[in-house]
Amino acid sequence: MRPCLITKHYGVCKILKLVEKYYQGLHRQRKNDQILAENGIEKDFLEAVEILYGEGELSKRNKDYANHMGLLYDKYKGNQEVAAFYALGLMWSVDGGRDPAIFDKSASVASGILEENPQHPGALHYLIHANDDPDYAKLSKIAADQYAKVAPDAAHALHMPSHIYLALGMWNDVVASNEQSYAASISRMERKGLDDKARGYHSYAWLHYGYLQQGRYDKAEALLKDMHTYTERSPSRGAKSYLVTMQNAQKVESGEWPEGIEPMYIDYGDLGLSSKASQHFFKAIIAYENNDIAAIKEEIATVETLVIGAELVVSDKGIAICSAGPTRYAPNQSDIYKANVLINQMKAMIAMLEGDDNKTEEYLIAATEFEDKSEYSYGPPDVPLPSYEQYGEWLLTKNRSEDAIVQFDRSLENAQNRAKALHGKIKALTMLDRIAEADAIKEVLNGFWSDHLVASN
Repeated sequence: MRPCLITKHYGVCKILKLVEKYYQGLHRQRKNDQILAENGIEKDFLEAVEILYGEGELSKRNKDYANHMGLLYDKYKGNQEVAAFYALGLMWSVDGGRDPAIFDKSASVASGILEENPQHPGALHYLIHANDDPDYAKLSKIAADQYAKVAPDAAHALHMPSHIYLALGMWNDVVASNEQSYAASISRMERKGLDDKARGYHSYAWLHYGYLQQGRYDKAEALLKDMHTYTERSPSRGAKSYLVTMQNAQKVESGEWPEGIEPMYIDYGDLGLSSKASQHFFKAIIAYENNDIAAIKEEIATVETLVIGAELVVSDKGIAICSAGPTRYAPNQSDIYKANVLINQMKAMIAMLEGDDNKTEEYLIAATEFEDKSEYSYGPPDVPLPSYEQYGEWLLTKNRSEDAIVQFDRSLENAQNRAKALHGKIKALTMLDRIAEADAIKEVLNGFWSDHLVASN
């Protein structure tokens, strides 16, 4: 079992790696010496590991682990490590999305630790994850600011604050955090003589997205070009999945594909449904610009087949059944919803090329409905072109500015200060001669956009 692939929370897996090593060591100890811990807390922790890595379906083990840690939390009152693992276990117990009651409980437990020990790295980390969406992010802003200071040489600790900054639309801070995080990963590579697999692709992709939100397309282009090199040299799962994300982001956010860079289409057999569907969406965008309806239809057919396959291995609870493998690459219901967003967006592209406004709007509405059902993207969007923005931009071409504003606002509810949505809303307001409102949004953009002439345009 590979613990880093169990949970979508990238940073949480760091603890799991250590636990797995300990668990493997414990089995060797049992086999060789049959020695077990005898004192209370060690024995209780070992039982927790047995629950987490034992037999049975993953979702049930996660819930049983959280319940066990809850008992230990009551039993060992004031023990900060028990409390930290309980806060973590609570989040794992949720099969998908954010359960407000459970995540609030996790945040409360982590906050309790920080009241006694403001620099506890685990508590800071888990408090950030517990509030990692636009509705709750402000509650972890102080923790985000503090975490990077606690572990200034740890690449992931330097990255973690950007989860909160991204949810709050603080793009300058997103960029600063991930510049530092990626630099720390490179320092570690050089210090230990590691290869590209140790490169901090997570912070690298977030940095790329941050540059795009700032309108620094040249900086983003340079990162993408290097990413092609890294992926060709060492095509790991991580490298390939982030390459797909970055290629889509570059095209969608900048509105064009960089000259001198050939799109790279990777062998995605070992990746998840979201990455697979996103690569086909990227191909469809290129085909749309070339008025190639037949090519778009091919991409749609392929993604529809992928969805059918995913539906066969997702249970009625929305999570992958055991045969799918306990990895983050196994599909869940939210992945299927997001793939259906892309399918409908691609169908809308065809309808646009055919000049069928009724069909175009039908598919765009369907895309937004599927996106409404899907989970929040903890980082750069899993739907490369948020469906609300695609719908809003199309509405602008039909001089339906009021309706377009509604769609741009829907996008901004999911992703505060997304530059593309802000630009779209400015255009819609300007078309309605609501200049004062448009100027107010330009002032927001001027806080992070590289072209500080926005407010005077």
